[in-house]
Amino acid sequence: MNNHSEFNSNIADRNTSSGYQKIDEQDIVNGLINDLHAAVIDGKTYVAVATDGGVSVINETDGTVIDVTDAGRDSDNVALASDGTLYYSNEIATDQDDFYLQRNIHEATVDITLGKADYIYCTFQTHAIA
Repeated sequence: MNNHSEFNSNIADRNTSSGYQKIDEQDIVNGLINDLHAAVIDGKTYVAVATDGGVSVINETDGTVIDVTDAGRDSDNVALASDGTLYYSNEIATDQDDFYLQRNIHEATVDITLGKADYIYCTFQTHAIA
């Protein structure tokens, strides 16, 4: 998702580029999308997108994007609460995710990087004893 576009035509033009008008650039952290969730927070629409490079939170009303990243780790799940709390997971290993909570994501003005989450819930992989 590299562009924020608006469709100004009819259904007959849906498969052509002629119906779309580019509004502005809205890059997300990675193009491989794993999950997304939308919420209205303080009267504005936000979309949280979990990707293979982290989470991007798009403010659809203002056209801004905040990235939440952790050393390029995959983010597989995301949820956005109406109070502005962002919940997401980062893949630590093939079968192991850590879960994160970031409060007031709608108030963020700069990207959030490793170690800046409000809470981190670590998971531990256990193996059966032979």
